[in-house]
Amino acid sequence: MGVGALSACPRGGGDAVPARGATVRVRSFTDTAPVSSVAAVSPYVFAATSRGLDRWDVTTGQRLWLTADHGLPGDRVMAIALDEGRRWLWVATDGGLSRYDIEAGVFDGVAPAPTEALSAIEADVRAVAPAGPGGVWVGGPAGLAYADPQADWRLVGLAQPVTALARDRAGTLWIGTAGHGLFVHRIDGTLAQLTEADHQAVRTVRFLAEAPGGAVIVVGDAADGAQRVAIVRDGEAASFRVAPDVRWLAAARRRDELVVLTPRRLYALAAPRPGARRLRRDGARLVPLAAGTDVARSRSPFTIRAIDAPVPPGAIALAAADDRLVIGTRDQGTAVVTPGQRRVQWLRRGDLAGAGRRISVACAARADCYVATGGRTAWRFDGAAFSPIAGPPDATVFAVVAGGDGEVYALYRVGDEPRVRVARADGGFTPLDDVHIDTPGRRAGVSFAVRSPRGMVWIGLTYEDDTGQELAYGAAEVDLGLALVAYHHASRDATDLARGVLPIPITANDIAFLGDQEVWLASLEGAVRIAGRDVRVYGESDGLVSELVRGIAVTSGGIVFAATGVGVGVFDGERWSAPRPLQRAVNAVAVGADGRLWMATPRGLAVYDGARVRRLDRRRGLLSDDVRDLAIDRFGRVWALAGAGVSIVTP
Repeated sequence: MGVGALSACPRGGGDAVPARGATVRVRSFTDTAPVSSVAAVSPYVFAATSRGLDRWDVTTGQRLWLTADHGLPGDRVMAIALDEGRRWLWVATDGGLSRYDIEAGVFDGVAPAPTEALSAIEADVRAVAPAGPGGVWVGGPAGLAYADPQADWRLVGLAQPVTALARDRAGTLWIGTAGHGLFVHRIDGTLAQLTEADHQAVRTVRFLAEAPGGAVIVVGDAADGAQRVAIVRDGEAASFRVAPDVRWLAAARRRDELVVLTPRRLYALAAPRPGARRLRRDGARLVPLAAGTDVARSRSPFTIRAIDAPVPPGAIALAAADDRLVIGTRDQGTAVVTPGQRRVQWLRRGDLAGAGRRISVACAARADCYVATGGRTAWRFDGAAFSPIAGPPDATVFAVVAGGDGEVYALYRVGDEPRVRVARADGGFTPLDDVHIDTPGRRAGVSFAVRSPRGMVWIGLTYEDDTGQELAYGAAEVDLGLALVAYHHASRDATDLARGVLPIPITANDIAFLGDQEVWLASLEGAVRIAGRDVRVYGESDGLVSELVRGIAVTSGGIVFAATGVGVGVFDGERWSAPRPLQRAVNAVAVGADGRLWMATPRGLAVYDGARVRRLDRRRGLLSDDVRDLAIDRFGRVWALAGAGVSIVTP
């Protein structure tokens, strides 16, 4: 999550905009499913998500989405673990357990658990770890089990909820639990709990890893919720706190170091060398919490140094491969970084926005918003993550729009038909069969969809001709309640005018409203004002900077902003002007609730307060400086379509 500061200055003249300074919060998304776990074995990176398993070839950047067609038992991947020696990847899904042979590229499934107790473990897996004989350890809230494609399943005598598993090089299995600390399953089959009199020991384990020198590092929380790190060496455990106090998220072994992921930095834990400094300016150390053991008496069992490599926002998972580190994120896919370099190789699905050119947002509540970017589905945002809205399998969803009844509607096309359809987005996809908007060609499209103050939905229309060229078709005005559609476009037919067809330019591509008095349209013939039945087109001869208008916005006080490729024209009700701060290429515009003008530009987001323009770009958390479109929801958040995803800016 990127955070940057953007201050507003007092507006000079025109509409009064409150002077305010604010820190904006930026959160960017490219992928709709968090990468919960990663594994790396050259040349591949595996990324586990709630919507399948991705195999990335790091050398080419190509992605293979492993699904049921390849033998994956279920779509939701709960845990993965790499058996490096055999080049197998164990995968636990909501549909069962399987083993992926990396060399052969095939899955070998494990038969379903045969008993109720084993089925309870299989149904909710939190961790897996390869076992010596070629099987796998499987743990979850219902306990621990062993599974093998040939030898089937068997219970291990542990009923405590399992949160983490790690098998060291000697073959010992280390087991982290929720509320019960650490257990060990030795090679001889014995199971024991490692206890410590110190009340500050790790009680709930988040992750485990084999540390340098053969020790096992245990990271989790004490009974009071404070983060603790336990180190087990020669059967003896001791607890530490981290200084400076920063949350450790994951760890991966890299050569003779253990790399630890934190929200903003990567650290390398190594055995201390004679004369090495224990705490560098950018490093960290482990502070013993109790004396009494050889481990605890040491000032710090490891040197901990910061690694010079970027950590992407929302990092949650870590793996190591050769000289590179692989980081799974919550919102932006998987990042591959090399220590000592600032460059990031991104491995992204990009399923949220793809190559979309337009974005529309409609919110039923602050944490219940619908988003469309012209892809195969609309998305529902719950304030933390996106989930798809299931529609027809061959649908293209162009836009979402809020209705006056509190409902949200989606505009879509099925296949290559010349018709735009409407569905109620109510957590699902409920078509309104009596509402449809037709075009004269094939592959109908939508350039905008906005509900007017009078309750009508205005829709900009496009279609393709027989040669595949996209053509504009004016706009449609739709009454969803009565299922009535009126078409507006330039026409020489007197009967069209008699029927109420407004003679607007056919190239209309954006819309804004001045209360219920005026409608303003952006078109490639200029800015268009509709007042009642009167239509006027403003062009360069009227003082507009360019007639190729890409976007339009209107303040509550009647100031009109027309975005073009050479700048923004401003209309005060009498004449057009071209303020110097706004003479830049602009793709889209929108006015916030505070009256400030937000602009999507090839150089980032820009905001204008009437006197100055401030910019928000990649350095402040945007995915790309090239912002193609934007939308402002009813809570004042700015949604920017940029790069391969969407950035949400909260002023």
